[in-house]
Amino acid sequence: MAHQPDDIPIAKLTTITVVGCVVTLALAYWSVGAFHGVEAKYGAENVRNLGAESAALEQSQKSDLDDINSAMSELADE
Repeated sequence: MAHQPDDIPIAKLTTITVVGCVVTLALAYWSVGAFHGVEAKYGAENVRNLGAESAALEQSQKSDLDDINSAMSELADE
């Protein structure tokens, strides 16, 4: 039995739908993998470590700023 002209658009529509579903599932799978990668990289413990590093850096910068201020005060007194 030969294809009738109405069968061709249905076949194209079915193909497009199947390809669209496969692409959507592939993107969903990729995005979940990317999310877990980000979660591992920036997990709760890593965020705490970043907070500790940030606090140490801030303290170091304050210390450097105090050193600069005291040096400038000494220069101003001379």
